[in-house]
Amino acid sequence: EDIAFKLLFDEAVEAGWLKAVYTITNAIPYGWHGRTGYITADMIKEEIPEYMKNIFYISGPQPMVSAFEKLLSEMGIPKQQVKTDYFPGYEE
Repeated sequence: EDIAFKLLFDEAVEAGWLKAVYTITNAIPYGWHGRTGYITADMIKEEIPEYMKNIFYISGPQPMVSAFEKLLSEMGIPKQQVKTDYFPGYEE
C-alpha cells in the first residue's frame, strides 16, 4: 500500500486515539473500498459531523498542507484547531 504511515494510524485508531479516513487520489487498487479523490468540505462534514469541535492534524507536502489549511479556513475552522507539519518526502 502507498498510504504513508498507515500501520501507525491503524494502531492509533485501534487504541481509540483518532479516526482515520483514507482516500486515494491516484490509481485505485483492485479491491479498494475506501474514499477516492481529494478531501472536500462535503467529505469532512460526512465523516466528522461535529467537525467544528475537532483538532485537525495535517502533514504532507507543502502544496497539500496549504490547500487543506485553506479548505478548513473556508469551513470556518479556527486556526487554533489546525496543526500542520510539512513532510516533503512524498512530493511528486
